[in-house]
Amino acid sequence: MIKFFEDSRYGSFFAISTEFPSDIVESKKPLMFIWNDEGKPMIFHVDGRQITLQHSSILCTTYMYNLRFDNSESDLKFLLFNREFYCIHTNDSEVSCNGLLFFGSDFTPILDLSDSESSTLRTLFSVLSEEFDIHDTGQEEMLRILLKRFIIRCTRMANNQIVQNGDNQTEIDLIRHYNVQVEEHYKTKRRWRTMLIFYSNLQKPSRMSSAKIQNTLPLR
Repeated sequence: MIKFFEDSRYGSFFAISTEFPSDIVESKKPLMFIWNDEGKPMIFHVDGRQITLQHSSILCTTYMYNLRFDNSESDLKFLLFNREFYCIHTNDSEVSCNGLLFFGSDFTPILDLSDSESSTLRTLFSVLSEEFDIHDTGQEEMLRILLKRFIIRCTRMANNQIVQNGDNQTEIDLIRHYNVQVEEHYKTKRRWRTMLIFYSNLQKPSRMSSAKIQNTLPLR
C-alpha cells in the first residue's frame, strides 16, 4: 500500500507506505520515518552499514543516506515527505527535530516505542491513511497537522532516549544546529580548505569548545 499526496505548484509531497517505496526514495529525496510495527526484526543497510530495526522501533533518516533492503517484503511502515511539504528548518523552534531526528552527522536515530506509544502512533497512521483518501480543500492542511503530530511525538521520545540525562540544553541545541549547518552548506562549500574556514566561523571558538562538538564530517 502506497498513498501519495503532491502539490505540483510548490513541488511538495507527503506519502505513507507499507512497503519500501524505492521509486519515491530515489526520485523525491525525502525525509523519512521507517517504523517496524511487526513482530520480527528487520535488517537493511544504511550507507553500507547494517541496521537491525527491532519490533516497535522507528528509524529517522534523510535523503543524504543510501538505503538498501535485502528482502522485498519488509513489513514496515514508511512516512516520507520533503521540506516543501513540511519544513523542519522553519518549524524547528516548535518541534526541535532539526538535527535531532534529522541531519545528525554521525548516526541515524532509532527510537524504541512503548506499548502505549505504539498504540497511539498506530492510530495516527490509520487516521493518516484515511485522510489520504479524502480529496477536498482541507486535505493538505489536515495531512500536515497529522504529520506534525507524528514528528512531535517522535521528538519527545528522542529527547528522552537520545539526549543524555544532565546534558545542558543550550549545548544540545548548539550541537544540533552545528551538525545541520555542516550538512546544509556542504553542497556549496565543496573544497575542504574552504569548508574548514567556513565551519570555523560558524560559532565562537569558546562556545564550540565548551559544547564538546565532535570532529564529524558530512555524510557525503
